[in-house]
Amino acid sequence: MCKFCNYNEGDMADEDIIDERIRIGNIPDALGMEVYINNDHDGIPCLMGDIFLPSGGANVFETSTKIKYCPMCGRKL
Repeated sequence: MCKFCNYNEGDMADEDIIDERIRIGNIPDALGMEVYINNDHDGIPCLMGDIFLPSGGANVFETSTKIKYCPMCGRKL
């Protein structure tokens, strides 16, 4: 078990797998990107991805993909 898929009272920890800032042209921190594991509304493990504006925190894009195994350690979720 790793820190990315560690269960805490039935809920998955949302420790970030990726937490990066994206440079666009001369703007060093134009966008932020986070990828983490969490449960969806049905309790199914998902790999979540967010692209957002760091200054205002508004999401530009969100996606989620249902997964069966932790992408970092391979443990069955």
